[in-house]
This record gives sequence, C-alpha cells and structure tokens, in this order.
Amino acid sequence: MSYIERNGINALVLAPQSPAEKSWGALGGTVNALVSRIATENGVPPAWVFLMGESKGAVGVWSLAERYPDLAAKAVVMASNPPKSASKNLAKTEFFIIIGDSDTVGAEKGQKKSEAAANKVWKNEDFAAQLQAAGGEAHIMVLKDCDHQATAKNGLSDAVLDWLFGK
Repeated sequence: MSYIERNGINALVLAPQSPAEKSWGALGGTVNALVSRIATENGVPPAWVFLMGESKGAVGVWSLAERYPDLAAKAVVMASNPPKSASKNLAKTEFFIIIGDSDTVGAEKGQKKSEAAANKVWKNEDFAAQLQAAGGEAHIMVLKDCDHQATAKNGLSDAVLDWLFGK
C-alpha cells in the first residue's frame, strides 16, 4: 500500500516524462499548462500543487520552479545538481533536496569519485543556503552510502512525504 493510500490522502499524480532528446526547458510551457489545467479542473489550490523529480526529472523541477514560480508550493528534488544560483523565483517554492553522499553523476572529467561525491553534496548544501538567503525555505537530506540510483530509490521516505503533505 502506498503512502497516499495509508494516509487517506486524495491526490492527483501527474508524471510527465521528458524524451531523451529534449530538455525540460523546452517542455516547461507544456508541463506548466498541463498542471495548471488539471489543478483548475479539479479544484486543487496552488498551495496543494507539489513538484517532484529525480535526476533529469529534478532538473525539470528546478526549471519549472524558476520559470513558473507560482505553479507549486513545494518541491522535492533527488539526485540532482542544483542550478548555478538561487533566484527570487526559486525562493517562492519550498524545497526538500535529497542527495546521496556517494553520488558521482555529473562529475567533472578526471575527478576522483570521492571528490566528485563530496563536491555534489557541497553544491546542494550551498544551494540550500542560497535559497534561504534569498528568502526561501530549503531542507536538505544527505543519504549515507547512496549513489545516484540508491538516492532515487531510497530518498522518498515517509518523513519527506510527511513534510510534503504537512503532517
């Protein structure tokens, strides 16, 4: 039984996928229109629209939150490198950032795996601080002994979903 079923939560779940040859930036307008339309048609207030993504999907979440700051109230991003800098638009969405301490995806060429993983954790911690400095709210969870795939598999815990749904 899923978290949503166990907790008696009424939810609409949309899971758009980005084709490998397209970037989320190119699809942002379409996804924004889809989410906005379905939320409006079903009476879902903006405070109850959440974004979630892992890896490339997290890049899509960052992009949507930046381009459409009133689309969602909260977002969960897992196994992702954050944008280069936090903006006022991103600060309008409350973020929960989940990163594995052994995640080396996106490492620079020739970089040692341990350095790459530590750098990725640092980038996410720094970005959470930037969001807070811009007036936003950001939480970060570093998963011990988790690489890219394990972060995506283990990151969405009941504690994170409790935060998302305000429990």
